[in-house]
Formats: sequence, C-alpha cells, structure tokens
Amino acid sequence: EGDLTVRTTLKAEDEIGRVGESLNQMVEKISALIGQAQNLTENVISVLDQLRSRFEGDTRRTENMTKQADDMAKNAQTQVEMSQQSRVIINEMSAGIQQVAANAQDVSAVSVRANETAEEGGVQVKEVIQQMGVISETVNSAAGIVEGLGEKSQEIGEIVDVITGIAEQTNLLALNAAIEAARAGEQGRGFAVVAEEVRKLAEESGGAAKKIAELIKEIQMEASRAVQAMAEGTHEAENGMQVVARSGEAFQAITESIKGITGQIQEVSAAAEEMAAATESALESMNQTASAAEATFGAASDIDQMTAEQLAGIQEANVLIERLAVMVADLEKDIDYFKVEASLEKIAHKA
Repeated sequence: EGDLTVRTTLKAEDEIGRVGESLNQMVEKISALIGQAQNLTENVISVLDQLRSRFEGDTRRTENMTKQADDMAKNAQTQVEMSQQSRVIINEMSAGIQQVAANAQDVSAVSVRANETAEEGGVQVKEVIQQMGVISETVNSAAGIVEGLGEKSQEIGEIVDVITGIAEQTNLLALNAAIEAARAGEQGRGFAVVAEEVRKLAEESGGAAKKIAELIKEIQMEASRAVQAMAEGTHEAENGMQVVARSGEAFQAITESIKGITGQIQEVSAAAEEMAAATESALESMNQTASAAEATFGAASDIDQMTAEQLAGIQEANVLIERLAVMVADLEKDIDYFKVEASLEKIAHKA
C-alpha cells in the first residue's frame, strides 16, 4: 500500500497489456512527482531551518538593538530632563547674580556718597579746629586783658589806699585845726569853719575811697574769676581741639576705609557682571545641549519605534515560518506514505 516501486507484469499485446503499460508509465510519473515533492520538501525544510536560524539571530540582534535604542531613548529623556532642570537652575542663578550685581552697584553708589560725606565732614572738622584755635587765641587774649585790668585795679587800689591815708591825715589835721581855732576864741572862728569843711571833705573823701576800694576788690575778684573761667575755657577749648582733631583722624580713617570698601564693592560688582555674562553663555550652551538632547531623544524614539516594528515583523515572520514548517512537515508525512525508488541525486544528497 503506497508502494510505487511495484510495476505490472502484463506483457500482452491486447488492451490489458496496453493498460498495464499505461499504468506503469503513470506510476513512474507519479513516483517521479512524489520524488520531486520529497526533494522539494527536504529543500524547503532545509531552507526553513536556515531561515529559522537566521531569524533567531536577527531576533536576538533586533532585541539587542531595541534594548539599546530603548536605553538610548531613556538616557536621552533623562538628559533632556536634566538639561531642563539645569536650565531652570542656571536661570535662577543668573537672576541671583544679576541681583547681586545690581545690589553691588547700589552699595557702591551709597559708599561713594558716604565717602564724599566723610570727606566733607573731614573738611568741616578742620574748619572747626581752625575756628576753635581762633577762639582759644581770643580767650587767651581776653584773659591777658582781664589780667591786665586786675593789675591796673591793684594799682588803683594802692592809689585809693594813699587817698584814704591822705583823707585820714587831713581829717586829723582838720580836727587839730578845729581845736586850735577853739582855743583862739573869736579870732579863730572863721578858721574853725574852714577846718570843719575840710574835715567833712576829708571824711567824704575817705568814704568815697573806701567805696572805691570795695568796688576795686569786687572788680579784682570778678577779674580773678573771669581769668579762671577763661583759663578753664581755654583748657576746654584745647581739649575740644584734641577731640575734634581725633574726630578728624577718625573721619580720615573712615574715608580711607570707605575708599577701600568702595574698591572692593566695585570689584565684586565687576566680578558679578562677569559671572552674569558667564551664566548667560552657560545658559546658551545649556539651551543648545537641551536642543541636541531633545533631537537625540526624538531620533532615539524613532529608532526605538523602528526596531520595535522590525522586531514585530521578524517575530511575525518566525510565526509564519513555524506555520510553514508545520505544513511542510505534514506534507512530508503525506509524501512519505508513498514508497518510490531513490534516485542517484537523492542518494547523493542524503549522503
């Protein structure tokens, strides 16, 4: 059953013999077709094995490419996100640096005004020192004048003492003259009147001299207090000059410090401006990097999609190959049902 190697042995010349011959020819043709089908199925199986092996390699390579493309897309996405975060940070840093530069410029302007004010204060302190020097000299001069007045008052006091002494002596002389006139009686009455007038005048002169002496003492006391007050004023003026001089030195030191601070602030402002320019350049570079990363991410996404589609196509082809292999295997089983003579080509192929 299914053996196509068997041939009919009918040799008759009649219709039966011709039918047998035709049957043998038909069996040979069917056997040839079955042999060709066997060869074809074997070739198809061999090709399917080669395709399966090749597609397995392509599948592995495509899976690797897909994984690499996916990793590249993820890395590109991460790079895009990091670039965006860096861009935000650089923008904030740039704004902060610009604010620092603006504040430094404001502080520099304030320090310049403070320096000008300190210099004006130093000039005013010098003027105050000069004015206090003039005041001290004036007070010293006035003290000298008051001391001179005190000395003159002393001389006047001495003169008043002399006048007082003269008045006392005159009073004694008038008293003696009155006594002598009284002794002379009627002839000395006129002289007694004159002596009385002289005595009164001497008493008035003595009283006036005493008042003058008291006034001179008061003047001398006031002059002494004035001299003492002027001396104290001169001392205070000298102390004030020293204090003002120290204030002038302090103003000078403040001016120098402000100049140094102003220079440092100007350096900080210049550095901040340079940093602002650098951050602008960095921001521009980061924008370019972000654009490149976005382009890379887009390309990686496209590659990932293409490799995924290619992998899907290969997997679909593998499924078709497996189906075809099953169909060929079924066909081979059906063909193997028949027994045919092995050709030399088939024997060589199997060998």
